[in-house]
Amino acid sequence: MKLRSDSSQRKERLWKIPLIIYFIIIIASTIVAIVSIWNPIETPIISAPTNTVAPNNAPNSDDTQLTLTIPTESNESVEDWRTNREKNLIIVNTLFGILGGSTYGLASVTTWIGNNKYGKSWTLWYISRPIIGGVLALMFFFLLRAGLVGGFPVNVGDFGFAAISIIIGLLTTTAMKKIRDIFDVLFGIAKRKEDIGDEPTSTTAILKLGAPITKIKIGEETEIRATASNADGTYSQGSCKIKIENSAVVSFTDRNVDDAAGDNITINFQDGVAAVKIKGVSKGKTNIIAESNIEEKELSDKINIEVIETVSS
Repeated sequence: MKLRSDSSQRKERLWKIPLIIYFIIIIASTIVAIVSIWNPIETPIISAPTNTVAPNNAPNSDDTQLTLTIPTESNESVEDWRTNREKNLIIVNTLFGILGGSTYGLASVTTWIGNNKYGKSWTLWYISRPIIGGVLALMFFFLLRAGLVGGFPVNVGDFGFAAISIIIGLLTTTAMKKIRDIFDVLFGIAKRKEDIGDEPTSTTAILKLGAPITKIKIGEETEIRATASNADGTYSQGSCKIKIENSAVVSFTDRNVDDAAGDNITINFQDGVAAVKIKGVSKGKTNIIAESNIEEKELSDKINIEVIETVSS
């Protein structure tokens, strides 16, 4: 029986490996692309009428402006150089945004997989991180160049743009809120929190019961997991009672909880999750019920577990 249970857990982990490889490939490819095309200029530059470009410094005492010679080809004018450089900056900052989004995605998904709390429903959310990071970094690049982001100078230099793009990729949710704030200031349009739509909004506390598999063999184990969150989306604390309607079909295998008593068990939430293992006892179906008091509200949820006979070899 244990061998079958281990095989099931192994299969459960295998489908997560491609997601980790996905992030590693994107991170490696992005770094290679950045190294191959990025030719940064440390000093922020502004327009100048000659084949030299003045850094963002104030004029000196004799009213002559310090200049920085730009690396133009013999047949390339200053304007051509500027046009090519702007195109290069657009590509590079987008790549830095992708790098930041991929790094965040890899760090997050490995943490949740390591804690055995990752669900398949989050796969698309993680796959979209590099794309969203790159697009938001590009948006912020244009907003910065247009001088619409308060607190930042128009010319922050190539390294400054790169640093901002990485941060935008790492903090995509915060960046989206910042863009919305800029839009509100420019056009005087503000939405209610529930109408914004850039992240799920909950108005009530939630208790949800789930299991990796709901059909098990006699003697096979599965984990029952209750997840709880407050109305503001934060993890719920406290405890949860998990009950078995028909203990002749399944039974609890965790006996490390003090008040485990046959068909019910009470577990404290840890980061909004209370988990317990059950084992198939005899053929049949039964409901597993979770009950908890969250923010002074009695909540409950249930799932159906079916136990089938072991197939003889």
